[in-house]
Amino acid sequence: MSSTDVAVVGGGPAGLSAAIYLARAAIGVTVFRAVSPPSQIIYATMLENYPGIDAVDGFTFVENLANQARKFGAEVTDTAVTLVEKNDSGFTVTLEGAPPVKAKAVVLATGNRSRTLDVPGEAELTGKGVSYCGTCDGALFRGRNVAVVGGGNTAAEDGAFLSRIVKSVTLVHRRDRMRAEPALAERFLSQPNVTPLWNTVVEKINGSKSVESMTVHNVDTGETSDVAVEGVFVFVGGIPNTSMVKGLVRMDEGGYIVTDEVMGTDVPGLYAAGDCRSKEWRQVVTAAGEGAQAAYSAQKYVEALEGRAYPGR
Repeated sequence: MSSTDVAVVGGGPAGLSAAIYLARAAIGVTVFRAVSPPSQIIYATMLENYPGIDAVDGFTFVENLANQARKFGAEVTDTAVTLVEKNDSGFTVTLEGAPPVKAKAVVLATGNRSRTLDVPGEAELTGKGVSYCGTCDGALFRGRNVAVVGGGNTAAEDGAFLSRIVKSVTLVHRRDRMRAEPALAERFLSQPNVTPLWNTVVEKINGSKSVESMTVHNVDTGETSDVAVEGVFVFVGGIPNTSMVKGLVRMDEGGYIVTDEVMGTDVPGLYAAGDCRSKEWRQVVTAAGEGAQAAYSAQKYVEALEGRAYPGR
């Protein structure tokens, strides 16, 4: 069985930032990133709010991070992890279609995936008008008509953000009011260019090369109609990619991993960073910072195991 000092599970901004910091600290690191997708950020048409970068598409951004990690000596492999187990000698990382790997420490940076509406046209038009992040893609719809689907805090917060830059926002929610915190809902709904469609669901997203309209259905009246929009922002929750550590590590009620401020979990040597972690806000820049912190914590853990920790650190 092959081995590595630190196994990084996940190939997005958190995982690759961790790999960069570990490799530069002369800690052996292997990144296991699933083939499809290695990170949700690859669906971003344009990343414009990462410090120091003018504009770049999500796929290029992730590939640049991977190449940077390789440059410093990290091994990056397109192999999915199915299970992480703790044992007396460290961790065993079970892989899909490959032999397992031993690791002294593990950084989990598996991200999450957005819940979808599962309606016709959604998958085909994702990245072509269908988005799951207002702060990521909102600027692309400046001056246009868009829809926000959902009723929680994210829908209210990203909806309020969108209302400041787009022409109009149509809120589609299956209930007769938002479940978001009252202050957030009020801030969003009070905008003059926001029109709510209560007790309504999206049945279909229409368009040939990009979003042109959506078909909605009122669950009370049974009425179906088409609404002309050029963007549909879906905020109906997320699903953390944490099945490989279920039962091993403490999670919140949503399945996100609970950590301390230095990204440590309740399992010594196991760290979590990025969108798989229990937290309030999920952005590329926060994921990268958490990945760096997780790397530093894992570095100290490995150095302590090997008896070469720097005194007082």
